Amino acid sequence: MLVSVHLSKGSLLPDFTGLFQQRQPFTSQHSLELWTGNPVPEITWHKDGQLVQEDDTHHSMSGGRFLQITNAQVSHTGRYTCLASNTAGDKSKSFSLNVLVSPTIAGVDSDGSPEDVVVILNSPTSLVCEAYSYPPATITWFKDGTPLESNRNIRILPGGRTLQILNAQEDNAGRYSCVATNEAGEMIKHYEVKVYIPPIINKGDLLGPGLSPKEVKIKVNTTLTLECEAYAIPSASLSWYKDGQASHKIFHLLMVSYRLKWSIKQ
Repeated sequence: MLVSVHLSKGSLLPDFTGLFQQRQPFTSQHSLELWTGNPVPEITWHKDGQLVQEDDTHHSMSGGRFLQITNAQVSHTGRYTCLASNTAGDKSKSFSLNVLVSPTIAGVDSDGSPEDVVVILNSPTSLVCEAYSYPPATITWFKDGTPLESNRNIRILPGGRTLQILNAQEDNAGRYSCVATNEAGEMIKHYEVKVYIPPIINKGDLLGPGLSPKEVKIKVNTTLTLECEAYAIPSASLSWYKDGQASHKIFHLLMVSYRLKWSIKQ
């Protein structure tokens, strides 16, 4: 960034006539005009009451007509004063310099890949958007591209830094995004939320009256098919047991979506 303060010639007594824009992003150039007197005034620059010394980032040019600040940092924020003096008197002009910092968000990869978040069904989880900027950024949340607001199951805490899912349901899965915005720019962080569901088995197909096993009868030397319909995220692996022991007489497996059918030859 380059911040320049420009002074130009004029009447006997030093007098400032220009206007310095006080609040601009890094990429702007600022100028301040001074009509100089006779004899030519001596010009000095001060920051927060202290004389500005030339260094790697502060450069006084054209006899003080320009003060150039390169590679502006937050530490350059402050009150700058230009003092022009000659035998006829002196004049000063003060202005505030605000160095704006565009938002950065902790945990954002260079390729913008989302942060994976896994939550178990009916459990809570939180998404944290830790943004750093000046002035402080405004944070907005989105789910699958649609703006989010607090509701019965989603709470956005004051300041927007944290989004809470209070009781995760299957429809809470998706891509969440936090957008941090201020005058200097914006940054986005994505979260891929996955809601895991423990295996659910349709027990009505497996149990008889009460909790007793369902009784199945077949003729000797025939084929029996027992069906176990299970649903889970991610997909569940199924194991079969006979009298508490793993069954090895399994000859056929048919899988359609989350429906698995095992054929057992007696």
